[in-house]
Amino acid sequence: MDELTSPSINLISPSHSRFRPGYYYGIFITCDIISLILQAVGGAMSSTSSGDSTTGVNVALAGLAFQVATLAVFAALAADFFYRSRPVWSRTKLTTRFKLFVAMISLATVLLFIRCCYRVDELSQGYTTASGPLHNQGEFIGLESV
Repeated sequence: MDELTSPSINLISPSHSRFRPGYYYGIFITCDIISLILQAVGGAMSSTSSGDSTTGVNVALAGLAFQVATLAVFAALAADFFYRSRPVWSRTKLTTRFKLFVAMISLATVLLFIRCCYRVDELSQGYTTASGPLHNQGEFIGLESV
């Protein structure tokens, strides 16, 4: 089962992983689903409130903060694996396709982390006219829409 769920770790060195390779997907997909549910519930609460959406905003912020924390832990574990398995991958001829895959997954993780941090900042002041990030079109287009 681990071969299907974590080919990167299995290709390089499962013994250098902190967890069984299949646990990464199980843990982090579950955490992502929890964060998305919190964000959806917070958004629903905000949209159905009668003007005071503080609770909804706080629930959505909790979901976003949980997502940021989860991504930070994922990135730390990935960096840890990269460092611990260095003796193996530095001696191994990795394909260009695999190197490109690792580069793109790393880039996607960094960009998602930046986007989530922006969304926490954006929503931290609620849905008010005083919320600078919420009304800055350039930041929104650059950090959210793209």
